[in-house]
Amino acid sequence: MTNGKLIKAALKWAKDGVPVFPCGPNKAPLTTNGHLDASTDPAQVAFMFEEMPEDTMIGAQMGKTSGLFACDFDLYKAGAEDYMRYLIDKGLLTETQTHLTMSGGLHMIYRSDQQPNVKPAIGVEIKGEGGYVIVPPSNGYTIESTGIAQADPALIAELLRSQKQSSTSTVDHLKRQVLSGKAFHDPLAQIAARRSASGWSVEKVQRELLDVLGASAASAPSHPRHERWLILIEDRGEELSRIVGTGNEKFNSNAKTERAKAKVGSDTFNGLARDTSSFFNDRGSSDESEDEAGSSEPDEEDDVVGDWPFAASGYSASTRRDISSQKYIAYPFFAERESVLIAAEPKAGKTAIALTIAAAVASGTGFGDAIQIAEPRPVLYFTLEGARAVELRLEAMRVDCENDNKPEPELDKLFVIDRPHNFLEADKQTANCANIALHSAKCQQEWGVDLGLIVIDTLTKAMAGGDQNSVEDTSQMFEMIGKLREFGVDATIVFIHHLSKSGNVRGSTNIEAEVDVVLGVAKIKDSSDVWLNIRRARSIDDDTSYRWAFKNVDLGETVQGHKLSAPVMVLQGAEAPTGGENNARDNVRWAAICKALVTLGNGEHDVSQVVRVLHEYVAAPVGKRPNYFTAAVQTPLKEMFGKKFSWAFGEAHMTLLRNADESIKGIQIRGV
Repeated sequence: MTNGKLIKAALKWAKDGVPVFPCGPNKAPLTTNGHLDASTDPAQVAFMFEEMPEDTMIGAQMGKTSGLFACDFDLYKAGAEDYMRYLIDKGLLTETQTHLTMSGGLHMIYRSDQQPNVKPAIGVEIKGEGGYVIVPPSNGYTIESTGIAQADPALIAELLRSQKQSSTSTVDHLKRQVLSGKAFHDPLAQIAARRSASGWSVEKVQRELLDVLGASAASAPSHPRHERWLILIEDRGEELSRIVGTGNEKFNSNAKTERAKAKVGSDTFNGLARDTSSFFNDRGSSDESEDEAGSSEPDEEDDVVGDWPFAASGYSASTRRDISSQKYIAYPFFAERESVLIAAEPKAGKTAIALTIAAAVASGTGFGDAIQIAEPRPVLYFTLEGARAVELRLEAMRVDCENDNKPEPELDKLFVIDRPHNFLEADKQTANCANIALHSAKCQQEWGVDLGLIVIDTLTKAMAGGDQNSVEDTSQMFEMIGKLREFGVDATIVFIHHLSKSGNVRGSTNIEAEVDVVLGVAKIKDSSDVWLNIRRARSIDDDTSYRWAFKNVDLGETVQGHKLSAPVMVLQGAEAPTGGENNARDNVRWAAICKALVTLGNGEHDVSQVVRVLHEYVAAPVGKRPNYFTAAVQTPLKEMFGKKFSWAFGEAHMTLLRNADESIKGIQIRGV
């Protein structure tokens, strides 16, 4: 098309009241401010198109200025034809001017006082205020039928309903669309719009979009759509710059006074470009550039101050909050969006208990009122050490059910990863978190429910090459929690870890501080059973102890004739504290405290004195020492008596001592 024909065609659209502007062969605007430079002024239109090359396309602005919106059906994409048929069957798509696009899709142009902006289905985009389309006679575009019709009010209502649903999509959900490869342009545009509306800077928005693109690429480098990711990451044709810039100029109230110069330059973006060599394989581009997507966000009307700076991430205390929304994966200690540490000495049964609860969550079979499972939820179990033991215990669960003539547990939702995975190194952590998000999305697709539980067994093995005593390394390790939340994974995250000989969580104090709940597993004296206790919890008002028994199951023989067996864990019951002197989880702790007080004698004592005596005089020989010195003793004492208290030995304490273990029996007791 020669320049004369190009200008004549552009002027015709302008005469009909449709603002136009020049676009390149890739459909990207060739003007400084994109579609914002569109005009119906004949002189301005002629000036814009006069020096343009022959392959220039005509961009037509949709929205209030033209009074038009376009239904863009990319019929080569799955879902577009189905949605079009849905609208036709409901009688909503009246005959109107229709254009055939260069990719074989359709643009149906409608006139309306309202111009919705929404992407209601894959391959379908409704372009209204803030959007534009390429129009004939641009290369590859032809008019199939003429006469722009008034949109049916029922169509507008349907599209506005879809727009409202779309506007409630969280940023996490939008990120998951990019991570899974289902979509990229529209979710990125919506993320940019939301972040800009919250006052984010251009640079910060760019970094977030680059992060999610990089995570998606790292999770599956061979994905066929990743050439498009590469184009965006490298900002070829300033495509990602336009996405960020449009979000900034339309929705960031701080930028409204400078909209004319709000376009993001490539110089700014180049400083943020990523090294893509580790994310992509070399391959040719197979997808054409998509049209710039309008966002479903409402226009800002206040040009003066804008919203409160923290409006997007906080709320006024006068707002009634839904306090009943908390969901539990396993009540009372596995809550959604919380992290849990299960700590115990080696061979105490922490893995066995964690696997038993994980299987119960996956199958939806709970433990009565003691530990309640609301519904079956998918589970990811990273068995980074003891993979063989986990394999045997899962088989033991099945065999135990067969022996008791019970149905086998349905464990299709329990997925075990038995190969090393590093969650410490930043790139590997991001890739693993991205794959977890994709696994959750697959669960939603397969069963209609997201991932419920993630078990990391053990914490030390997950941070290979790191130092568990280092605050820096452990802090880096726990950044995975934040990354998973950013990717929209609300699952409970459980870390299995070890206790030191003194009964404290092994390694940096940061480990215990980073999680929401700390559970302890301890052997019961003169028994093969173990206690599962809530050592610390930010949101659980519960001091119950859960008693578990090991039940050994015969699994036959190996191919070499060796006998195989493995234990299953059976919950024996839950015991709540009774109050008073029995406010501890077992009598042994209080008997030890009583002995320390007897040693000190009657009178006023400081809590620290009691703890010192426990260490120096009361403790059993190393290896048999009870696991409740330091904080485990100081906390209940301070709660009951304060920092200092008066002590007078009485009959109640005599009872505790009589029931204590062998390490403190036979003590010479001084009476009051």
